Amino acid sequence: MKSCRRVFIIHVYSSKTNDEGYLRVIARVVASGLLLSCGIRKRTCICIETPKLSFVILGSKIRRLYSDDSSSTGIIRRVIQGEPHTGILFLSSCSELNCKVKFNAVKFMNDLDTLDLGSISYPLCLNMRITQDRDRYVVEGLGLEPWYVVTILNITLDNLGIDT
Repeated sequence: MKSCRRVFIIHVYSSKTNDEGYLRVIARVVASGLLLSCGIRKRTCICIETPKLSFVILGSKIRRLYSDDSSSTGIIRRVIQGEPHTGILFLSSCSELNCKVKFNAVKFMNDLDTLDLGSISYPLCLNMRITQDRDRYVVEGLGLEPWYVVTILNITLDNLGIDT
């Protein structure tokens, strides 16, 4: 995983793993984390950890990832069913990524003013937990949809010049 300089570790806990809303949430997180208007974030990876399986999507190797919900949801649906896809590796746990330091994404955003950004080791790993709040999936501790949180983090890190 040397190509990963920015890693989003997403813990998604729900019993509805075949639910269309659940699949769409994961697909939107992947799209918001990896897609740029001019291509794909090659040095960004997204690790998804569910109760049944874990997998990492490598920005440098993923193929056929588009911004529309239907194609990205289709990829996630097939991966969750155990089918391989170029640029996606199955793991026993996201801990296999060997992140030296994991930041809780919510705490990272709150502490950004006090962090010594020059001493950040790579890969920069941002950890978040997605929970279900009635009919919505939200980031625990924020109450926002996870794809918005990933987008905000990417824009913030880009503006700070932290490696993409």
